[in-house]
Amino acid sequence: MTTAYLAARFARAFKFFRENAGGIVGQSAVGAIALARAEVRAESIGLHVIWEDEDHAWDADCPAPPIHVWARVHSPGDKRDTIASLGSVGLLSWSDPYVRVVEAELYQEALATLAERAETLACAQAAELASRATFAGVSS
Repeated sequence: MTTAYLAARFARAFKFFRENAGGIVGQSAVGAIALARAEVRAESIGLHVIWEDEDHAWDADCPAPPIHVWARVHSPGDKRDTIASLGSVGLLSWSDPYVRVVEAELYQEALATLAERAETLACAQAAELASRATFAGVSS
């Protein structure tokens, strides 16, 4: 992906989330930037949201929506490792903008999980290297 493509993709995503994601009054741009960044980054590393029918009954204070699902994101290359999920999502239709908002929020969570795992691994590797290090001191 070229820089121009990513910039255009980010601009379109930002516009969508600014118009559809809601957020704190007067700060919708902040949330839109975060969601756009997560969506573009997730796309660039191959993350995908998987939607499935919800197993649990609808238990909200309002009538059940026509579509009741849960969503998850797997670790890249390991479909057994769910790194983000959200259950009991109610949708009026699959064309509802809320679908994309939920996906971007899940991407944020998934990317944070991947970053945390990478940091934990880097710390473990650094500790391993430190334990094997030898230090030459002044001999008497």
